[in-house]
Amino acid sequence: RNMKTETASACSDCSEDVVNNNSKQSKRKGRSARRRIKKRHSPGSSPCDRQLSLPSVLAARLNVGFTSQDGEALLKQLGFVPGNALQVVTRVQDLTACSIKKKLIVLLKSYAERLLEQEGVVVVVVPNKTNNSDKVDDSVPCEDNSSLEPCTPLVLKLYPLALRDPHKGGKGGRKFKARKRVLLQNDETTKQEQTGHEEQEEVDVSASQDNNAQDGTHVLEPFPTLYWLTHPLLRSVVSKMELQNKVSQLQDRLASNEDARSQMNQAHTSYGMERWNTLSEDDVSLVKERHWEEFLNQPRGIAGIRRYQAIKCLHAHVAHYLSGCKENIVGKWTVEEIISWLEQNVKH
Repeated sequence: RNMKTETASACSDCSEDVVNNNSKQSKRKGRSARRRIKKRHSPGSSPCDRQLSLPSVLAARLNVGFTSQDGEALLKQLGFVPGNALQVVTRVQDLTACSIKKKLIVLLKSYAERLLEQEGVVVVVVPNKTNNSDKVDDSVPCEDNSSLEPCTPLVLKLYPLALRDPHKGGKGGRKFKARKRVLLQNDETTKQEQTGHEEQEEVDVSASQDNNAQDGTHVLEPFPTLYWLTHPLLRSVVSKMELQNKVSQLQDRLASNEDARSQMNQAHTSYGMERWNTLSEDDVSLVKERHWEEFLNQPRGIAGIRRYQAIKCLHAHVAHYLSGCKENIVGKWTVEEIISWLEQNVKH
């Protein structure tokens, strides 16, 4: 009996220690998460290099009709206006002609009203502005960036090249590799200096960051994602689909459907062709000079994916589908999954 009592007490002590350790660990994780959120959403936390624009981007905006109202709407939705933003290709009013897409908007409005009624504010997912990808992060309350008025932007078309500030890398951010990127001067002698100093471009960008910051150089990098979801509420719902393991489920569904794979091959091919044709003549020459064709031209597909049988990001597929690509069957399936999820949550 004494041995059993001692064993039981020892087990209880161990379990208490485990619980205490887990609670301490969860608290530590919670504090770290709160610090990251506070840092990311504090004033001035949005990287200023996200708004740098190439001359070719500014010229293209004039041709496609990018307006100041579009910039204001994107600033409200994203917290910044991407420097390689070209055109708002899909708005709420553009989805009314298709029954599935129209149903998506109707349910999103009902879902926003339900959140507003329960929480007093619509909880949306604010994009992580320190990352290039179309992924999203933590939920934070926002006051008025989830509007679904007819002119509200949903999908944004981006230029396949982006300007960035040089960065040392490490905990503060990413490290730009010179073999994939090139420093650009702001003056008109940029191209001559680049062609005359090929060897200097191959050194590590981070080693010359201080000098670059003084003379106004920037880093140019390929940006294979052509279409971006901008609406915070829609982005958050797509993220919920990813958290529910829909990526692997849809990938299995795609693998078992030959017709769907054929449609996706067409979608990937058209995506790569459109991305390449978006480049200006001067930028095409620069891309070829830097041997970036493999990043921006075929066979790279949606969001730069190589394997057409795989699914990289549901946000990219939904954005491509809502932009008007009927062949993107993965995007259509994701919208159908979202509609099913919204119907259940709006009712309850």
